[in-house]
Amino acid sequence: MPALAYTLGMIGPAARDAVSVLMPGANDRTKDVRYYSIWALGRIGASDAGAVISAHLNDSESSVREQAKRALETIAFLQMAEQNVLSERGRAKSVASSNEPGLSRFSIHR
Repeated sequence: MPALAYTLGMIGPAARDAVSVLMPGANDRTKDVRYYSIWALGRIGASDAGAVISAHLNDSESSVREQAKRALETIAFLQMAEQNVLSERGRAKSVASSNEPGLSRFSIHR
């Protein structure tokens, strides 16, 4: 399971469909399985796994606790980055659809 979790984590957000496979691993009795499952959930940006990850902020293993903290930080960062991208796209569409004279030089005329 750690190898699978590692591979999915390296894929990142594109492995979003694997979140349901990783969530049970976060609660496994084996430290390495918990660690890599939580790491992968963070790398994927699985915001729906926040509660599962948060439960490990008090894990008996310090490495799992630290990884849970980092995973939550990574998820928060990815969410913020996604919001910024969506905001910029909205601004770009707004500018492109405006009738400002200065933008006409960027139009494609056929």
